[in-house]
Amino acid sequence: MPGFATPPPHSPIGPGKVERRRLWPVAVQILGTGVLVGLLVRFVPVDEVLAHLHRASIGLVVAGVALAMMTRFVFAADRWRRIMRAMDMHLGVPGALFVWLGSYAVREVLPFKSGDLAKVLYLQLWGGHRADRVASTLVYDRANNLLAILLLMLLGSVAAREQVPLALIPVSLLAGLGMVLLLVSQRVRELVLLPFGRVGGRAARIAEGLLSTWQELPAGKKAGLLLYATCAQMLRVSVLWCMLRAVGVLVPISALFFLGALSMLVTNAPVSVAGVGTREGSVTLLFASFGDRSSLLAAAVLYTLAELIVPVAASLPFAPIFLGRCARRKPT
Repeated sequence: MPGFATPPPHSPIGPGKVERRRLWPVAVQILGTGVLVGLLVRFVPVDEVLAHLHRASIGLVVAGVALAMMTRFVFAADRWRRIMRAMDMHLGVPGALFVWLGSYAVREVLPFKSGDLAKVLYLQLWGGHRADRVASTLVYDRANNLLAILLLMLLGSVAAREQVPLALIPVSLLAGLGMVLLLVSQRVRELVLLPFGRVGGRAARIAEGLLSTWQELPAGKKAGLLLYATCAQMLRVSVLWCMLRAVGVLVPISALFFLGALSMLVTNAPVSVAGVGTREGSVTLLFASFGDRSSLLAAAVLYTLAELIVPVAASLPFAPIFLGRCARRKPT
């Protein structure tokens, strides 16, 4: 078929090699998870961690899990629905929540959050929307979350000057400035698109489609969505506070905002499966001045329970229905 040519059997890049190349990101993340978890187990006494978990406050753990479920599903799906509506792609609250729940486990397992492509496919098949426009809303949502995290870091660094490493403050300032310019400046977006234009016309069109939400949303709507995302990230930091407090670790709110946001930023680095290892390691290292390693790792394990394990388990019943629909077009 034109445009889908398969290399001949004698080609140096045969189908087997292509498949292996596709698997390397998964292998890297699995290896990264194993290394990070191994290091944590090596340097933190497991029996002390288990003792802290046994003594943890059940009420605070339940409160943290409830907050995580709200931010992971209800607020996240509603915020994305609002972005979709602003782009003239209307999706009801139940529909957005179903898509978010059905695709959640796939999104967490696949590397680089590529499971979000399932949302694109679903809305292309069952909503009749253009794939690049749907993908653009998801890219915008991810960038908006990142900007909200950077904003929390900036606010935390101002409020906790004596408890935050000064060398980290310029990082949040520069990254936040870059994200703001991308959101509001047409010239910056043209600069981002420039390399794609040189690669080829199709690459430029794809890149332009992925940035269409940036182009079309009015400034007022962008400000409202950023405020929404910032409130949601504050709730995620509150989840971490619940887990730290559950094992007896007290952290000032000002330092919590900066260090909690920085931990979320590190967790998003694509070096482990679903952030396992990076989440626990970042909490253990960043909050070292507020508690011992075993109590901090116990809090991080509870944080992973709330942020990953319970949400994935809650989404699993919806995954077969959602993925089944992704395999076929909506009946007419």
